[in-house]
Formats: sequence, C-alpha cells, structure tokens
Amino acid sequence: MKLSAHFSRSEMTTTQSGIENHPTLDAWINMTRLCCDVLEPLRAIVGALRVNSGYRSPHVNTAIGGSNNSAHTYGRAADVVPLARDVSALDIMSALDGIPFDKAIFEFRGRSPWVHIQVRDVNRAPRGILLMSLSAGSFEEFNPGDPRLEGFRT
Repeated sequence: MKLSAHFSRSEMTTTQSGIENHPTLDAWINMTRLCCDVLEPLRAIVGALRVNSGYRSPHVNTAIGGSNNSAHTYGRAADVVPLARDVSALDIMSALDGIPFDKAIFEFRGRSPWVHIQVRDVNRAPRGILLMSLSAGSFEEFNPGDPRLEGFRT
C-alpha cells in the first residue's frame, strides 16, 4: 500500500532491528505528510530516492541508539539517499529550496552520506533548517562550500 505516488508504507516502516515497528495513527498521518509534501517534490527534482530509515517505534529507536526525541518516532522523518549515480546527497540538500521541510541534515559516518529530512508538527510552520553532521553527535550549519564536503560531490 502506498503513502504517496512513489513511497510505500513498507519502505517507511522497515527496520533491520528485528523489533516490531507498528506506527500509531498519528505517525501514519505524519508519514503521509512527509511523503506527499516533501519526499515527492524532492523526488521530482533529483529522481528516485531510497529510504534507509523512516518511522521508528520508541523500542526500535532506542535499540539503534537514536535521539531520545527523534522525529522518526513520530513518523516525521526519513533518512534518504539518491538512487541515480549522477546525483549525490549534496544534490539533495541543494534541491530542497522551495520544499516545505523543517530540517535537513547531511550526514556521514564513514560509508556513504545520507540526508535526514523531517517535517514539523502540523500546527507549526516549517523552518527550513539545513545542517550537517560529519561525526556522531556533532551538528553544524550546512555550508556547501565547506572543503570537507569536496569528496562527496558528483
């Protein structure tokens, strides 16, 4: 079953933890908003995306070491990577202009980079915050000209 034209319920809830991952009704609503309002418009710009992590139940989030108040536990966040070889995670960050996201984080932990994208609670306006995290627990303002990002360009 689909949450939007290109994003399925299963890809937004699949986990490698082996722990049951059943969203609440509010989480399903948030995931639908995330897919329709953010991921679909982003996909129209950069092409197909793979969701590495979408909704995480509190138990799954704890098991993988997620933040205590992670937007993933509310169904408001997804970690994505582009599927096209000529598109990078940095291209995703650049393509977010005009899309109503709350926060996007370019993240890298020694393998391939990904982008964490989230929406805000439905009653609050999106802030459009761009961050980068090049090591666990370290967040700073996203700077596309940062020389540390040079190796991630397509």
